[in-house]
Amino acid sequence: MLRTVAEFMAKAVVTASPQETVAAVARRITSAGVGGAPIVDGDRVVGLVTLEDLVGQPPYRPIREVMTVDIVTAPPTARITDASALMDQHHVGRLPIVQDGALVGIVTRGDLLKELGRLTDPLTDLPWSGTLRQQAADLLKAGREISVVFMDLDDFGLANKLFLALDGAPPDAPPDSHFVGALDRVTTGSYQLRPHGWPMIAGFFGGALALDLERAGPAAMEDFAAGELAGLFGSALRRRLRRLASSAWASDPFARGSYSFALPDHAGDRAELAAPLDGRLFFAGEACSGNQFSTAHGALLSGRAAADDIAAFVMR
Repeated sequence: MLRTVAEFMAKAVVTASPQETVAAVARRITSAGVGGAPIVDGDRVVGLVTLEDLVGQPPYRPIREVMTVDIVTAPPTARITDASALMDQHHVGRLPIVQDGALVGIVTRGDLLKELGRLTDPLTDLPWSGTLRQQAADLLKAGREISVVFMDLDDFGLANKLFLALDGAPPDAPPDSHFVGALDRVTTGSYQLRPHGWPMIAGFFGGALALDLERAGPAAMEDFAAGELAGLFGSALRRRLRRLASSAWASDPFARGSYSFALPDHAGDRAELAAPLDGRLFFAGEACSGNQFSTAHGALLSGRAAADDIAAFVMR
């Protein structure tokens, strides 16, 4: 079962009342070391304020004139994936948790990040196998049928990913910046700093290096990446990195590699690979995608296209 926000929310919530001043609320937030606070009238949440909201405001101004009143809340039973989707949809970083109209906790994106790293790929937002299994179980319980199309090809190349949480201040680089660990050797990784602005770093490793690191284990992959990142941004960064998740595609019994590749002048062969045989055998997978090959979303979309073709064939 997917975990709920009740397992991750902070129950001792820093709050403020609508009558308090900007100065009083700012002192309370900063002394507590949090980025914002729900505004409550009794037990009822009537607004939300962040430190950013308070910057430049007169210190004597009532917080009711500054707070955001169009707030989004969730119940304690909300699944963490649903809570994360709510925060993404409304572009917020924290979510008050409300039960029977009363505030019972608060959860931030950072609270959920490590667990979400186990459920979805943070770069593509596509689910890992355990999440797919839960979604399939939910559909079956609701009386809906599901179809799964698998495609297994050998001789793929190898590429693995590593996701590291980044504690504290980020390196002096804009979000979604890309860096190569070393320019004087081929056994190096590439790194995406703060994808989507999240407090994390995504590492990418390919070929023989990816295989060596996978065989050595997740801790070895983390140590290699931390060493390269320390070389780029200083040794102090190493202490602020924590492993969230990593892939190991070579040892996966179904994948046995990762991404397909086409030889020069053979990109068009993907269309031949994807073509149904006699209207009865249908193919899907990132290798069948003409424009989005080597990606998880290419595999997903090709699977949907194959499913549509199957449905059209069955309905004839």
